[in-house]
Amino acid sequence: MNFDVAEQLFQALKNLGYEGSRSEFDAHSTIEIALKDIPSLFVSIIDERIWLWSRLTWMSNDTLMIRGGELWSLLQDALPGVVTGQPVLGRGDEGYELKVLVEEQCFQNIPELELLIESFFSLCMRLHSELN
Repeated sequence: MNFDVAEQLFQALKNLGYEGSRSEFDAHSTIEIALKDIPSLFVSIIDERIWLWSRLTWMSNDTLMIRGGELWSLLQDALPGVVTGQPVLGRGDEGYELKVLVEEQCFQNIPELELLIESFFSLCMRLHSELN
């Protein structure tokens, strides 16, 4: 990886209206983007691959069993800048998580990164509002 992930992320968020300072993005392997209405978004680097993800703290096994069809339908739209185009829903250390594996060239192109962040955020908001 020949670019500064934190700097690219900061520039994209700044363009999207984020008002935080650059120092908030000094992290080694995971960067947290704290939000008001939904759980934080995270950017993690694992084995030289970039993941954008969020904890779905409101989701339980019951939600998955009862509303699984609706959830499946909401996850079918491809997201830009994502390997395979599809988000992944799975269990993490603290419950369910929604994740995408980011194409490396997406992080090297600020407008493409902005579109990915907006799309992922919108998906998280839709999941929260329609299934919570």
